[in-house]
Amino acid sequence: MRKIIAALFIVLFLAGFAWSVWTKEEQSKNGDTLIVRLAPRDPRAFLLGDYMAVNYALNREVDNALLDRYPGGDDNALRPTRRGRDEAKKLPRDGVAIVRLDASKVAEFVRLDDGNPLRDGEHRLYFRVRKQGAQIAAQAFYFQEGYAKDYDDAKYGELRVDADGKSLLVHLLDAGLQRIQPKPKQVKETQP
Repeated sequence: MRKIIAALFIVLFLAGFAWSVWTKEEQSKNGDTLIVRLAPRDPRAFLLGDYMAVNYALNREVDNALLDRYPGGDDNALRPTRRGRDEAKKLPRDGVAIVRLDASKVAEFVRLDDGNPLRDGEHRLYFRVRKQGAQIAAQAFYFQEGYAKDYDDAKYGELRVDADGKSLLVHLLDAGLQRIQPKPKQVKETQP
C-alpha cells in the first residue's frame, strides 16, 4: 500500500510540475509584452557567475505608492528587518500595479490597483513586497556561462505578462530597445 501511495504522490508531483512548465511556456509565447526600465544595480552584485542581478525602475515607484497608501512610516517601512515586524505587518505582501505602455511598449507606472476596470492602454503588473521592497519581476536573469560581457549594456527588460499581471522576464534589451543576442563563442579545439 505504501508503494502505491508513493507512486501516486510521484505521479501527481510530476503532473503538477509539467503543468507549471507548460503554463510558463504558454505565457512566454502568448503573454502581453511589456518593456521595463532597469534601475541602477550595485556594481559589486551586477554579475555573479552565470546570471545578472536585475532591478527595475518601477520597483521604486511601487514602493513610493505603497508608502503613500500606508502612511505612518518612512522608506524603511518597506524593509521589516530595519523597522520591526509590527510596522511591516501593515503593508501587503503582494499586490497589483497598473501601468500604461508608451509607443515603444515601455511601461510607465500609473497607480496601484484599486479594483476599478482598466482604462485603454493599461495593464496589470503583479508585485511582491519583500525585505528589499517591491519586486515586479524576477530579480535575476540567467544566461550561459561566459556571456557576461554581452549583457553589460542592458537597459531594459522584456516581460511577458498574463491577464492577472504575473510576469516572466524573457529578454534583456539595450538602450535602443533591441534584444541582446550574445555572440557565439569560438571553441578552442585541443590537439591530441
